[in-house]
Amino acid sequence: MGIARKVGLTVLAAAASVALVPGVAAADPAEHQIRYTLTQAEGATFDLYYLASQPPSKQAYDADAYKYLKHESIDLAPGQTWTFDTTLSDPTWAIFTVSSTTHGGRPAPMATCEISVDGQSAVHNSADYNPRCDLKNWVGGAAPAAQQNTPAAATPADATPADAIPADAAPAAATPADATPADAVPAAGDAAAVGGAPA
Repeated sequence: MGIARKVGLTVLAAAASVALVPGVAAADPAEHQIRYTLTQAEGATFDLYYLASQPPSKQAYDADAYKYLKHESIDLAPGQTWTFDTTLSDPTWAIFTVSSTTHGGRPAPMATCEISVDGQSAVHNSADYNPRCDLKNWVGGAAPAAQQNTPAAATPADATPADAIPADAAPAAATPADATPADAVPAAGDAAAVGGAPA
């Protein structure tokens, strides 16, 4: 058998094996890598709410928002960073609220939230105590000037207040420094919180 024929058969065999073996490294193109990041300067206890999994529909979300939202209370040392990674088919569902439970006499933690989509920063927000990041207008109307969300992409034109997370599931942007977590967000089983956005 000649060298040219051996090379030809080798190339043909390699091409056939590539065609017959499905790729395992390729991610589903419909899924987007979402990373929620909290950075802060002073160290504090934080209550975090973020969308960990995408609901199949707005109706499913309204029926049980806490099936898709995750809540964590965390303690961070000065300068420590917190991250959470997930995948969403529609990155505009991404929302991340941060509430500091810092009490009087302690310096403001100077917190910054960030949502990255497929490795690119999509929105970030800094606040002394309670930053909030989202990729659509969850609560209707323009973001307060103090919030200063800086999205990389515009808010979808079809975003309405009905798309909002339960209003009491996300702490207000100006929670007093002496507020407790219970003042900022009701317990997950609270019937008012689970019912979804008002009609």
